[in-house]
Amino acid sequence: MKTKGTSSSSAGYFFYKGLALTSIDVIKTGDTSWGGNPLVHFDGTIKGRADDKDATFLKNIKEVKDATGKKVLEAEQLTVAQAKAIINQASSDGTGKPLFCIHGFSVQPRGHLKAIKEATVNRFNQGKFMPIPVMWPSGGGVKYLGDRKTTPGAGNGLK
Repeated sequence: MKTKGTSSSSAGYFFYKGLALTSIDVIKTGDTSWGGNPLVHFDGTIKGRADDKDATFLKNIKEVKDATGKKVLEAEQLTVAQAKAIINQASSDGTGKPLFCIHGFSVQPRGHLKAIKEATVNRFNQGKFMPIPVMWPSGGGVKYLGDRKTTPGAGNGLK
């Protein structure tokens, strides 16, 4: 397994430093970050599953190009314990609480991360709550049959 800061060529313009949670299936790249965490790829085109049962904590999310040249998001995959430690370290008293920010239908991961980043800038520094964007597979509106079938799986994955 290779260890490096990024597994693919940079696509250039998007970076979200904070913590996030997703029920979108992630794909391990086989590389690790400088800190030793597995690097994963994901994007909004990965379809949800009605039988989904897991979610993944991520940090340091950036846009890269995969081996085929497609723009995807790359992130460090974290354990629940690592995510909890980050939340607690960000709190002034060491006992932080997550503020989960869940998007609606027809929202792509980049857009949701950007909205949370802009909405929380200079508002949640060393406070009790840490905003955590939650991303789930959503390809269309509420009438989109595919989303209606897979949304329960996203909910189960986030339990």
